[in-house]
Amino acid sequence: MYTEHVKAKLKTAFAIYEQKDTPGYVYKREVPSIIRSSGLNPREQLMADMMKEVHSKDIEAEVISFDNLEKILMLAMKERLDEVIRDSKETIMRAFMAFDKQGVGYINAEDFKAILESAGDQFTKEEIRDFMASAVDKETGNIDYEQYARLLADDGRAI
Repeated sequence: MYTEHVKAKLKTAFAIYEQKDTPGYVYKREVPSIIRSSGLNPREQLMADMMKEVHSKDIEAEVISFDNLEKILMLAMKERLDEVIRDSKETIMRAFMAFDKQGVGYINAEDFKAILESAGDQFTKEEIRDFMASAVDKETGNIDYEQYARLLADDGRAI
């Protein structure tokens, strides 16, 4: 049932990017945007792996068909589902709440950055920088995690 929902959203997103001069095809460079517009948020490595597969289809062409893109995405969902699906707002909020010891609805950005940096190899410096740039309220220096959880659940990462 979930895969049918994803297929329907993929078809809708595909139609937005579909080439007028070559119906049924989109530019390969648009694939990450199409996948994320379908409500999925694959991890960076999985997206890179899927893009390798996209580029292996008709190597000379700049476009890919809906059928080929759907096959690649469905295979990724079958084999690596935990790396594809976007978490719900509630799930993301619960994760942030674990760091909000006072229960005030926000986390001090510098404190949270220190936690991320001490997490070992889980996050690159670029990922932390990008996170801080999009999550931190410039006026307060805090992370309003309900607002940020909504952004992640609804829109995913920057495309």
